[in-house]
Amino acid sequence: YQRRVRGDSQTFEKVTEMGGHKDRVKCLEIIDIDGHTYVCSASFDKTICLWDFQSHNCLSSVMAHSLEIYCLKADGRRFYSGSRDGIIKLWKVKIDDETNFVDSQGISG
Repeated sequence: YQRRVRGDSQTFEKVTEMGGHKDRVKCLEIIDIDGHTYVCSASFDKTICLWDFQSHNCLSSVMAHSLEIYCLKADGRRFYSGSRDGIIKLWKVKIDDETNFVDSQGISG
C-alpha cells in the first residue's frame, strides 16, 4: 500500500532550483560553518556539491566516489559519504577564498 500526498499551489510554492548534478539527488544535509549556512547534496552522479544557502549558488563540487552515493551525514565542517562502491569517506570542508572539499579518509566496507 502506497499513499500519495498531492500538493497544490496553496500548499507549496517553488522558490528556486539549484541545478548542478547530472543524475538524481539522493540526499541533502544542511550545515552551519562559522554562522553561515550551507547545503551539501550527494547524487547518483557520484558527486557531492556544496551550496550557499542564501544565494543558492554551487560553491564547490567533488567527484566523491566511483559509484552512486547513497548517504551523506554532516557534523560541523566534517561529513561522511557512503556509496555503492562499498566505501565510506570522511570529508572536511575548507572555507576561504576558494571553497574546497578535502578528502580526509576513505574507509572500505
